[in-house]
Amino acid sequence: MDLDRGARDGADAGDDLADHAGWVAAQAGLRLVYAALAMRLVLFVLTLLLGVALMGSRSRGLAEVTVVLTTVLGLVIALTAEVGLVRYVAVPARTGGQGLAIAALVLASVALLIGLVDAVTVLADVRRAIRHGAGGVGSVPTLIAGLASIAMLFTYLGSLNRVATHLGRPELAEQARKAGALLVVVIAAALLMVVILVATHGRPPGLSLVLLIGVVGIAIWMLVACLGATGGVSAALRDDLGVERAFD
Repeated sequence: MDLDRGARDGADAGDDLADHAGWVAAQAGLRLVYAALAMRLVLFVLTLLLGVALMGSRSRGLAEVTVVLTTVLGLVIALTAEVGLVRYVAVPARTGGQGLAIAALVLASVALLIGLVDAVTVLADVRRAIRHGAGGVGSVPTLIAGLASIAMLFTYLGSLNRVATHLGRPELAEQARKAGALLVVVIAAALLMVVILVATHGRPPGLSLVLLIGVVGIAIWMLVACLGATGGVSAALRDDLGVERAFD
């Protein structure tokens, strides 16, 4: 009996150690995902500002710099998120969030591969990319990458929701659900904008601008919510589990 008890205790200790290692990796991954989301928010705002600048300029040089800058930064952000998700999938399975984390990683990988091909194509001939639409806007691969990115966000936020619930942090789970709800609103608002613009042929002229400002505002709100949920769960792991002190 003592031998059996010792074996069980040893197995439990091994499971605890494995779980702790998983939490350490997951928290490191969340820090990288947080950085990627923060960079994505900055790039989103920067792209908008550059777009406004291009509307009032016919400078080919400015257009080329804009395309190269947004392409390279977008690729860096995607790679950062990919590495973060690779670490995050180590989150213990008993949280219920590991399966969704793996799904998010697979979807992010699909989007990254297509993004790599697009980036190489764009950077190989920037002027041609500007004439035909940088990144092959409207192409089937780009559409697939966009859908994969959206699905990745949904699965990632779903994983955060489950991990936060497992940690006994309902306020963080609510943040993750709020970010997911805002993502739905962004998609719905963007689709509604397209339908309205097609139906009205862009008239009156100010209508497209008003609709665009609305969609952009909600998108920024959604990204901020994603940052809050990611940072909150990462901080909970750091404070509640002390993962940064593991294996010191």
